[in-house]
Amino acid sequence: MGILSLETQNEALLTKWLWKLDRDSNGLWAQTMSILYGITNTQQLLPNINYSEFARSICHLLPFYRVATIPDEFFPIIHWKFTTHGNFTTSSAYAVLHDRGIRCPLSTIIWKLKVSHKVRIFIWLLLRGRLLTQRRLWSRGCQVPSGCHLCMNADLESSKHLFFQCPYAMGFWRMLLFRFNITFPPTNPTRVQDLWYMIRKGLDKPAIRIWDTVWVSGCWAL
Repeated sequence: MGILSLETQNEALLTKWLWKLDRDSNGLWAQTMSILYGITNTQQLLPNINYSEFARSICHLLPFYRVATIPDEFFPIIHWKFTTHGNFTTSSAYAVLHDRGIRCPLSTIIWKLKVSHKVRIFIWLLLRGRLLTQRRLWSRGCQVPSGCHLCMNADLESSKHLFFQCPYAMGFWRMLLFRFNITFPPTNPTRVQDLWYMIRKGLDKPAIRIWDTVWVSGCWAL
């Protein structure tokens, strides 16, 4: 029996509030957001210091949510990509966020890329949240020195910080995309795999192959 990741489960539950904002306009949550901030759908929702702490935590999941939903061809509604009926479920969101290797296409793509096997294993561990960062080591009782060695942040190093939230990592990705003449997404991703998704969906097939290798190599370089 697998053990749920509480962090991932929390992200899946928070994603549900984004779904409710788009699909349940008459609900209490949508009405509250409309009254407080004048927001009626997720397209109007942007990171803003004037939001409540809860609303800001939801904003962090916007990149994932926008990748996971698709607009209807005929009606002004959206559908959830990861269920057959097109409706959001917390379990499907958890499965994608946790990346069990079923719904995340990168899980299969990484084994086909022309990179060394140790890089493939490294990326696989990164996607599954299994890299031995300081936070994971501390959770296992290993009291290693804390703090990011790149930006000197005093908090425990995590995969999210190391590969994306760190100012050094953010600058690295921006520079890398600039080299390949790719525009950085207007909405800052919160997970490095979200950046992979957001760039990939706007490319043609030959460019996708190049971008997959660039993304994997960039993670390895960091």
